[in-house]
Amino acid sequence: MARINAITTRLNGVTGPEKVAIVMLAVGKTHAAKLLERFDEDEQKEIVRAMMTMGLVSGDMVERLLATFVSRIQSSDVFGSVAQAEQILLSVLPPERVRTLMEELKGAAGCSIWEKLQSVPDAQVAAFLAAESPQTAAFVLTRLPPAQAARVLQQLPRPLAEDIVKRILNLTPVAKPVVDDVERVLRTEFLINIGQNRMADNHGLLAEIFNHLDHELESAMFASLDKDMPESSERVRSLMFTFADLKNIDDAGIQILMQELPPGLLPLALKGAAPEMMDLFLRNMAERAARMLREEINGMPKVRLRDVEDARRQIVNICKELIARGEITASGEDDGGWVG
Repeated sequence: MARINAITTRLNGVTGPEKVAIVMLAVGKTHAAKLLERFDEDEQKEIVRAMMTMGLVSGDMVERLLATFVSRIQSSDVFGSVAQAEQILLSVLPPERVRTLMEELKGAAGCSIWEKLQSVPDAQVAAFLAAESPQTAAFVLTRLPPAQAARVLQQLPRPLAEDIVKRILNLTPVAKPVVDDVERVLRTEFLINIGQNRMADNHGLLAEIFNHLDHELESAMFASLDKDMPESSERVRSLMFTFADLKNIDDAGIQILMQELPPGLLPLALKGAAPEMMDLFLRNMAERAARMLREEINGMPKVRLRDVEDARRQIVNICKELIARGEITASGEDDGGWVG
């Protein structure tokens, strides 16, 4: 991306590809197409991805940006979108190439294959890498966030992990054809298989659905499953992550979780909660903050059970996101059932 960065190093706060994307949107598709031709394929992908996701850019930002490229230009708001990006691409690339490129960029909200890999459970990434050559495994780990790479490395056999670490130290720049081949394997032989496996096991999918049901409907559904499909019912229960499962989060994790909660959500969720759940949060707060939380809960008027359940589901979802990002961890007997 040297060409992109060279053009835009004088402006801060916006990435190089985003700056080029703003300029292209401002000058119109005809001129943008000519500009896009000047970049190689990887740079084009970065620019187009920026166009698709940036949304509204203020006129002031456009003006400051364009001042670095031309001495006089009239600024206006620009809006990056999928349609805008596609129109510019069609002005410079064959339709079939545009279709392929757009499908790749739009997949998982425009995520690259490496970004998609971040959402795959660590155990599955480790299993895939264990079947590949150590050199390939070393390269893949360098493309993952360090925290995820560390978790994956811990799940590999020790001799293989030691070999991979040494290869990372000696890793040299990888040629683009080799990178393309690795990405192809990840896309066609790994991620697709994972997607098919997820679809094949509908217990996990149903557990996710049940996590969002109100208590009355969830109870009714489980009663039906308990009667007709008891083994499946128990498996779905084991895969669910409920408000009560927050007790498997250590104190440091609860403190991180509380920092992410919107104001007013925790008091509502703790209304009528079991004493152990109340203590879970109170013991991780400063004395004054804990006293204020108790007073707020005790002074709260009657609330609908549905509102309390919704608040608890929101907290659970925030917790699951933090677990997926590796910012907090869970423990307990059932931790292997739902993390990841």
